[in-house]
Amino acid sequence: ETGARFPSALGATLSVFLIYWCGRRLFSRGTGFAAALILVSSLGFFALGRAASMDMPLTASLTAALVFFLLGYESEEGPRRWYFYGFYAALGFGVLAKGPIAILLPALTLVLFLLWRGGRHEWKQWLLEGVLVTILVAAPWYIAVTWANGWEFIQVFILDHNLQRFATDTYGHDRPFYFFVPVLPLMMFPWTFLLIPALRRRFRKNEQLILMWALVPFVFFSLSGSKLPA
Repeated sequence: ETGARFPSALGATLSVFLIYWCGRRLFSRGTGFAAALILVSSLGFFALGRAASMDMPLTASLTAALVFFLLGYESEEGPRRWYFYGFYAALGFGVLAKGPIAILLPALTLVLFLLWRGGRHEWKQWLLEGVLVTILVAAPWYIAVTWANGWEFIQVFILDHNLQRFATDTYGHDRPFYFFVPVLPLMMFPWTFLLIPALRRRFRKNEQLILMWALVPFVFFSLSGSKLPA
């Protein structure tokens, strides 16, 4: 049991320290500490940090991706390259944790961010060649598993557990579109009351990206034919 739950605990711990580090770098030490404290003491995060599932390793990977992107976005030319390589590496670990969703959600978020900002050429600063890092991290395992299992792996993992799960209610998890509206406040307990003032404030450039990073998965999974609280 310890071995089954350890990846979630490790991912949750890593996420907390990443949030503190990012908050401290972009805002202040107090902001970083408060954000990390809120995260680690939220009901949903604490529960998933002990679960024998791949949800928290995915969360840790996407948290790392967001942190590296934000720091790269705000950095000078030299450090920017390494932060963006860290961003692409984190996406690779996310693909290892849970599949192509780890690329799809950040891609949708960044496209929305570009449209919102009106910076059509801003993507040129994001070192898109770093996608090779994502491939180097994730591809060896996928090649090995496909080699060992053949088409069955593609059918079960990619088609059934990704595409079919999103498009249909094959696994009996049919929920209404608004399913996550009550789930999110419950997951954030006892900090739910902070949602309202947080959404009412004026968002600066990097804060707009943070907001979209939160909203895109919420809307995306609300559109899914199969919904689970995690």
